[in-house]
Amino acid sequence: MKKILFASLTLFTLVILGTGCLKDKDYENQAYGTQVQSGSGVGFPAALKSLSLDLGIVSSAGVDSILGPFIALESSPRSSDVHVNLEIVDDLVTNAVDEDGNSRNLIVLPPSYYSFANGGLNRTIKAGYNLDSLVILLSNSATLDPSQTYGIGLRLTGADNGISVISDRDEYLITFTIRNQYDGIYSVVSGHVTRYLSPGVPAGDALSGDLTGNPDVYLVTADATSCTIPIPPGPGQLLWAAGSNSSVAGINGLKVLVDGATNAVTMSSQQNATLTNWAGHPNDYDPATKTFRLAFIWNPATTTREYEIVLKYVGPRP
Repeated sequence: MKKILFASLTLFTLVILGTGCLKDKDYENQAYGTQVQSGSGVGFPAALKSLSLDLGIVSSAGVDSILGPFIALESSPRSSDVHVNLEIVDDLVTNAVDEDGNSRNLIVLPPSYYSFANGGLNRTIKAGYNLDSLVILLSNSATLDPSQTYGIGLRLTGADNGISVISDRDEYLITFTIRNQYDGIYSVVSGHVTRYLSPGVPAGDALSGDLTGNPDVYLVTADATSCTIPIPPGPGQLLWAAGSNSSVAGINGLKVLVDGATNAVTMSSQQNATLTNWAGHPNDYDPATKTFRLAFIWNPATTTREYEIVLKYVGPRP
């Protein structure tokens, strides 16, 4: 079975990445994987089969420019240009499996959503250089389903100037996971939670108290303007007071909805309809510092819960 080289991408709004011909010291020092020093072959560098490009955030009504895979000349640079041809292969997407042999359930990215810049699928490795790369132009990513993973399959089909295609390095699968601008890992800057036995009667238990120092929280894309916080068990969930190591339960489907015009936040729970914003407390997002201030209550007529937390962006989720 041929090796399928792939990159897993999440798209960044209006990321403009350079491309063109590269004469790369890292390539010559074999940082991209062991190169074939004899013969005259072209292929996708071997090390790229484990490459994961997480460009962070996504969702755009315009065109995003994304640096695709490198195409490597596995010999000394030629004194004249090498022209390389590629084709789209949907079967690489639909037949993709994980390390255990299970289907990855990828969706072929419709051709209407993308094109290739600077010559398209006809690439040129310039004389004296080892590498070229594809640039993918993605249109209207905001209309793609964030719950799905999309793919583009590529295959090298031929080259000129005495260069042949390396048979086990000729296929490449690019996958796209759509994330909005709020998606990511957030540190717990501060916060406080109070649990009540009944309205106005604090429980005074170990689960109530300061939240500072709790583990990072994940915000997971639900759609273009909202994220959910994971339910237990698993990473990124909300916990009760610091040191309790106990997950907040009963509010599964906790959603953070951001108003793009005002950055105001509305909190809700799919499981518990009583969960609402805590009146008089800030619920907003600061795009300059990537910080959320969230305050919400639930069970107001019975075992009231008051939860207030400040979350600051750390980086992208795995």
